[in-house]
Amino acid sequence: MTSRPRFPLGVGIAGGALLALVLERRRGRRRAWVLLASAAVVALVIGLRLATTPPTHPPVVGATVRQLARAPAVYEGEHVATEGDARVFAAGRADEYFVLEQAGQDRVGLRGVPAATLTPWVGSAVAVDGVFRFEEGFGIAIRVEEIAPVGTIPAAATE
Repeated sequence: MTSRPRFPLGVGIAGGALLALVLERRRGRRRAWVLLASAAVVALVIGLRLATTPPTHPPVVGATVRQLARAPAVYEGEHVATEGDARVFAAGRADEYFVLEQAGQDRVGLRGVPAATLTPWVGSAVAVDGVFRFEEGFGIAIRVEEIAPVGTIPAAATE
């Protein structure tokens, strides 16, 4: 996850204090303290705003299921969006698993969400977004963050 630099609250307060000291010599104490208090409030508001802003997500890479299946090393660890048909194998059994399939040939596993979330999508064309990884004992898969009807996830790619 990428993050941006945080605004150092102390820098804003120190800058306000320096400004207040300069103005104190020129215009009197009362005005200097008002400016210092104003600078501190502004720095506090900016600092709180930056501290409570959620971190930005890495860019989403649009890729087809074929591209993911045939060149997994290229997409390892990337936040990807793609489209395909949701399928289930070994339905209802302990080893049940879900995949996203394209043209009946290329498949990528779907992981990270309960079966109850994926089951309603089986047999449908869907758009998926999540982190692409190779998982030991499973193979290549997308850790699903979002699944929706085709055309509703902007970066999803088709061939």
